[in-house]
Amino acid sequence: MNRLARENTRFKGNIPVLTASEMVSNTGWNMQMVIWQPYLLSLGARIPTLGLLQSCSTLMRGTLLLITGRIADSVGRKLLMILASSLTIVGMVLAIVANHWVLIVPTIILWAIGGSFWEPAFRAMVAESVEPRNRGTAYGLLGLTWFLPGLYAPAIAGYIGEVLGPRVVITIMVLTESVSLSMIILWVRETLKEKMKSSSKAISFITDLLKQARSQPKFYTAAIIHRFQGAMGEGIFLGILLTTFSFDLLQLGLLANIYSAATSILQIPMGKISDRYGRKNLLILSVTIKIIAFIGYLLSNNFPSILLSHAVNAISDAIYIPTFNAYLAGLESSAGMATRFGSLQGLMALITFPAPILGSQLFNIYGFQIFIMSTALLAAGSLAAFTRLKPI
Repeated sequence: MNRLARENTRFKGNIPVLTASEMVSNTGWNMQMVIWQPYLLSLGARIPTLGLLQSCSTLMRGTLLLITGRIADSVGRKLLMILASSLTIVGMVLAIVANHWVLIVPTIILWAIGGSFWEPAFRAMVAESVEPRNRGTAYGLLGLTWFLPGLYAPAIAGYIGEVLGPRVVITIMVLTESVSLSMIILWVRETLKEKMKSSSKAISFITDLLKQARSQPKFYTAAIIHRFQGAMGEGIFLGILLTTFSFDLLQLGLLANIYSAATSILQIPMGKISDRYGRKNLLILSVTIKIIAFIGYLLSNNFPSILLSHAVNAISDAIYIPTFNAYLAGLESSAGMATRFGSLQGLMALITFPAPILGSQLFNIYGFQIFIMSTALLAAGSLAAFTRLKPI
C-alpha cells in the first residue's frame, strides 16, 4: 500500500478518487472470480454452458461498445460510469436469488451492458486526468487496484464460499460496489471538455470503426489475435482447472492470490518503463512470457506447478495491460478518446466472441493439453504481429 500511496501523490484530481473507488470495487470482483464458475456449475451448468454464456456476454458487450464509446464522447464519462455501476449492482442482486443457471442470464446481460458503458468511459477518464507522458504510469496505478485486492480477496472468498456458500460472497460484492458507486457520485469530476455531436445513424459507427482499423491495421491485427487467445479461456479457465485437477475453492483462491501478487509488484514499474522506453518492445516481451506460461501449464500435473505457471502468466499481463492502453492512447486519431477505446474493444469482442465456445469445446472433446496448445499457438501468432508495430 505504501507504493500505491506514493504513486497517488504524483497525480491530482480524479486519479486518487478513482484509485480508492476501484480498490473497493475490485475487492468484490476479485472475490467473484473465485466463486462464479463453481457457482454456475453448482446451479446445473457444464463447461460448454460456461463457454456459451461467456460468448453471448462478449458478443453483447462488443456490439454495445461500438456505440458506448461515442456516447461517452457525447454525454460525458461520469454519467456512463454511474449507469454501469448501478446495472452491475442490480445484476448481483438477481444472482443471489437465482436457483438455476438459466436464471443467471439476466445478471450476465446486465453485467455486459454495464461493462460496455464502463470500459470506454473509464479508460478515457484516466487518460484525460493525467499528462500524456504519464499515461503508462497512470494505467499501471489503476491496474494495480485490481491486483492489490487480489492479494487477499480471492483466498477470503474461497474460504467464505466453502464455509457459508457463494451467495454470501455475492452479497459482499453488492456492498463493495455500492460503496464504490457512492464515491464516484460524490467526488469524481467530469473530464470531457468538448462534447462530440452524437449521430443516430448506425452506419456512422461502422464507418468510423473501419476508418480507425484501416489507419492502424498492424496494431488492430495484433490486438485482435492477442485478445482471441485470451478469450479462449475467459469465463471457463478456473472451471477447467476445477474439472481437470479437482482443485477446491481455496486452491482456486490461492491461484488468484499468486496471480495478483506477481502483477501487483510489476504493474507500476512496467508502466514507467513503457513511458520511458516505448511500448513496442514491452508488448513483445509480454507475449513471449505468456508463451512460456502456456508451456508451463502444458507440462504441469499438480497444484504447485500450476501455481508457478500462473505466476508467470501474471508477469505477462502486468507488462501488457499498462503498455497496451498507453500505446492505444498514443495513436494518432481524429476520433474521441472514449470512441477510440470503445471501438477497438467492440471490434475485438465481436471478432472473438466465439472464442470461449471454441475453448470449452476443445477442452470438452480433446482435453486440457489440446486446449492449452491451441491458446499457445494463438499467442505465437500475436507475437509475430506485435513485432511489426511501429514504435511509439
